[in-house]
Amino acid sequence: MSAAFFLIAALLIGVFQVHARVAGRFVLQEALERGIFLEAEEKKEAEIRQELEQEAENQLRSFFWCGDGRLELEWEGNVIRGQVTAGSETQIEVTGYDPENRIRLLTAGGI
Repeated sequence: MSAAFFLIAALLIGVFQVHARVAGRFVLQEALERGIFLEAEEKKEAEIRQELEQEAENQLRSFFWCGDGRLELEWEGNVIRGQVTAGSETQIEVTGYDPENRIRLLTAGGI
C-alpha cells in the first residue's frame, strides 16, 4: 500500500515539473513577442526590459509550482533573447521585423 502512495507522489511531482516547464515557456514566449511589438512602438529599451521582466515574472510566479521562477530578457539589436528557469531552463530567441535582411536572404537563396 505504501509503495502505491510513493508511486502516486512521484507521478504527481513529475506532472508538476512538466507543468512548470510548459508554463515557463509560454510566459517567456509571450514576453518576447510583446517585446518585439513594444520595440516597434519606439519606447526606450530600458523601459521595455523593466516592464516586461517584471510583468512576466509576476505572471510566472502566479502559476502553481513556479513560485521561484526566474525570467531574464536581453536585447541585441533586432534580436531579443530570453531565458526562464522554472522547473527547467529554457532559452528562446526572437528576431524582429527586418524586411531588408529578409529580401537579401531570399535573393541569396535564389527564391
